[in-house]
Amino acid sequence: MKIAGLYLVASLLLTFFSQDIVSNHAFLNFVVQDRMAEEKLTALLSTNDLTKYAVPELGINANKLEAELNQVRDGVAVVADHCFADESATVRASTKAIIRANKTGRKVIAAFSDKIGYIANQLEEDCCISIPAADTLCIEDAETVRRCSTQFEAILIEYIIKNQYQIREEVNTWFRLDSYCKSPCMGTAPTNTLKLLKIAERICNVFLEHSILSIYKIFGLVESLCKSTDMNGALDDVIVDEFAHIMSENIKNGTFSVVPKKNRLVVDDTKKPIIVYGERIYIRQELMLEVLSNMKKVRNKRHLVNALKSRNVLNETDGNTHPLDAYDTTGKSVRLYCYDVSSHILDADVRETLEDPEAGKYYIRPEQLPDSDFLSLVSRSDGRIAGRQIRYGTSNNNSVAIWGQSGYGKTYLMMQLMKRTAELGHRVVVFDSSDSFSIEALYQAMPKGFADTHIDVYDLARLAIPVNPFRIDRSKSQAAQEATLLGLVCAGISELSDSQSDLLYAAVNDVLTETSPDKPISLENICKMLDNQSSAYRSLMNRLNPLIRPIQQLGMDNRTWREFLTKEITIIRMDTSFTERDNVLFDMLIASFYNAQCEDPTVPLDVFIDEIQCQNLAKGSPIHKILTEGRKVHMSFCGATQDYYSRNTDIGSTMGKADTQIFLKPTLNSTELVAKELRFNRAECEKLDSMVRGDCYIKGSIYEPESGRNIPAILRGRITPL
Repeated sequence: MKIAGLYLVASLLLTFFSQDIVSNHAFLNFVVQDRMAEEKLTALLSTNDLTKYAVPELGINANKLEAELNQVRDGVAVVADHCFADESATVRASTKAIIRANKTGRKVIAAFSDKIGYIANQLEEDCCISIPAADTLCIEDAETVRRCSTQFEAILIEYIIKNQYQIREEVNTWFRLDSYCKSPCMGTAPTNTLKLLKIAERICNVFLEHSILSIYKIFGLVESLCKSTDMNGALDDVIVDEFAHIMSENIKNGTFSVVPKKNRLVVDDTKKPIIVYGERIYIRQELMLEVLSNMKKVRNKRHLVNALKSRNVLNETDGNTHPLDAYDTTGKSVRLYCYDVSSHILDADVRETLEDPEAGKYYIRPEQLPDSDFLSLVSRSDGRIAGRQIRYGTSNNNSVAIWGQSGYGKTYLMMQLMKRTAELGHRVVVFDSSDSFSIEALYQAMPKGFADTHIDVYDLARLAIPVNPFRIDRSKSQAAQEATLLGLVCAGISELSDSQSDLLYAAVNDVLTETSPDKPISLENICKMLDNQSSAYRSLMNRLNPLIRPIQQLGMDNRTWREFLTKEITIIRMDTSFTERDNVLFDMLIASFYNAQCEDPTVPLDVFIDEIQCQNLAKGSPIHKILTEGRKVHMSFCGATQDYYSRNTDIGSTMGKADTQIFLKPTLNSTELVAKELRFNRAECEKLDSMVRGDCYIKGSIYEPESGRNIPAILRGRITPL
C-alpha cells in the first residue's frame, strides 16, 4: 500500500521530471489474489472519476485500451485484468498496448494482473516491475480508501501549486544525488521508476513532514523485485497454480476423499475419490470438470490439460488419461479413465496427508506436547511435531540409527538430538573423529549461548585419556571385580583362546589380591602379573599391545567418568586412528562408560558417534551391549552413517536393534534395502529419489497422543529446526 501511495504521489509530480524519465520507466504490476484487493488498489490509485470512467480491462480491443490509458495525464492510468489465462492472444495484445501507452504522454501505469508481468518482460526487457499484493491490503473498505485518497490528492496538489518552485529545485537536487539508486541488477527503466518513488518520498518528507517509506527500503524492495521472477509467472504456471490450489482445498475440507491405489481397488462415487499411488494422484474426468468449473483463470479443459503437460506434471498413458481397473461398491468391475497428475504441485500439508493419511494422529501441536520426557524428532509444514516419549521401563530401547547421503542433514540432526536429550536432563557424550562437531558447526546448528554454557570439548588427540577405566568399585565381590576388569581388557578383542583366557584371568586375580583397595589399578599392573613363562604369554601380549601402546603414549588421568562429565554435553575429539575398526582403546572407553552407568543409572546417559561404519559393531562389542542392554541402566546410543546395511552384516544387525531408525535420502547402494525396510511398493520408491535436505522417514515407536504411549509407525517428516 505504501509503494502504491508513493506511486500516486509520483504521478502528480511528473511535470517536474524530464521527459526522458517520464517516457522510459517501468510500470508497476500489482499481483492481486482476489477482487477485494484489486478494488482497494483501484480506489487508491485511479485518478479518473470511477462513476464516469470505468477502469479499462485487458479484454477490450488493444487499440481502445491504449487510447483509454492515454486519456490520463499527470496521474495513474489503471488497468485491470479479468481475462482467463487461456486467452493468451488477448492478454498478449493488451500487454503490448500497455507498453506502448507507458511510453507516451505524462502519466504512470498501474496494472492488476497475475499474467502480464511475465509477458511484458518477454516483449521488452525490464519494462514491468511485479509486486505481490496481500489479500487483505488494509482493514478499510474500498470506499474509505477512495475517499482518503481523494482528500490526500487535493492536499498534495494544493502544496504543489504553492511550492512549485521549491519542489522543482528539490527534484533537480535529488536527481544529482541518485548514486545510491544505481544497481547492476536493475535496468534503466526500473531505475527510473525507483527515481520516481524516491523523489515522491522526499517531497512528502520535506513538504508534508511525513515519511511514507524510507528511501533505502524502497531501493531494497525494488531491487529484490527486479531480481525475482516469482511474481512474473507464465500463463501455464498461473493455470496450474490455481488448479493445485483448488485441488488442495477440496482434499483438505473433505470434498474429495483419498483412496490409496491397491489390488482390487474399490471406489465409491458418492465420496468423490482421489486415487493416490506413490507421488501420483489419479483424478477422474468428472472430478477434473468439477475443479475446472471452480477455476477463474481458465475455461476450457483442453487448456488446463495442456498447461499440466507443459509443467511436466501430467503422466500420459492412454491419450491424456491413465486407465485403472477397479470395482464399484456393488462389486462390479469398472474401468476408470483418470488424469495422472504429480502430487508435487499440491500444498505441502496436503502432500503430507496423501503420503500417509493415518500419520496425522502422531503429529501434535507444540502446545499439546506431553509435559515431560518427550523427544521431538520431525515436524510437518503446519508446525505439528512427532516424536517419542523416553520410557526406560518398556522393552523398547531409546537408541537411534541415522542413515543417509552426505550433505542431507545427518550431523545437523544429531546436533538437534544432542541438545534435546540434554534439555531432558540426560548426560550426552559425543565421540568426534571427523570434526563434524566443531565449535563453528555447533554455533550454526544451535544458539551460541547454549553451546558456550552447556557444551564441553575435550581434545583426546592432544591431552591424556580423561579417565581411568580401571578405577572400579573395590567394595564389590571378588568375582564382580574380576568380571569388570576382564571385560575392560577384552573390550573389542575377538575371543581369546582358553590358554590366553586362563593366563589373563590369573593375572587379574593376582592384581586384585595384591593391590590395596585404596590404590589405583592400571593395565601395566595386570601385564606385570602375567606369567611370562606360559606358552600363551607371547600371543596374549600381541593381542594386548594395541591397547597398551596408546595408553603409554597419552597417559591416563585418575578420574572417573562422573568426575569428568561436568556439563550436559561433552564432546571428546579424537584422532581418526581412535575410531578405526577394532581399535581396542576406543572400545575399552565405551565399555567403561557402560560400567560407570551400571554403577549409577540415576542420570540417563546417551552416547553419540558419527560415521559408525568405522566402529566395532560385532556381537558382544561394547556398542552392541549398549543397544541390547542399555535400557536397563538408562543408557542409549545414537549413531549415523551413509549407507544402510543388510541385517546379516555386523553393522546392520547391531544398529537394526535401535528402536528408532531415521532414513534421510539414501545412497544409490542403499535405496533398494531402505525401500524394503520401509515396506515401499514400486511407486513409493520414487519418494526416496525426490527427497531433499531435511526430509526423512522414521521407523520406530512414535508417541500417539490418543493412547498416551509409543506405537510402532513409519512417518515422513522434516528435521525440526532448533
